Amino acid sequence: MKRYFMIFARVITYRGVKSVYIFYVETNGYHPMVEIEEIKNQIRIETTAKYAPIGNTVEITGCSEITEQDYEFLKNK
Repeated sequence: MKRYFMIFARVITYRGVKSVYIFYVETNGYHPMVEIEEIKNQIRIETTAKYAPIGNTVEITGCSEITEQDYEFLKNK
């Protein structure tokens, strides 16, 4: 059974600039916080290209389970 999650993260760049980032995850029934380091790395990769040329610090601030319809809508937004 697939489960869908919305993960909130605080991203801090090498210059100290903070921003909030929302990351959407689809899993095969397990909670994504089981693989928290992998999720942090995925967020770090996505935000490094967007916010800074050097790696960012990622802090997970929250996680919420969402429906499949919400996941599809938000992911494609």
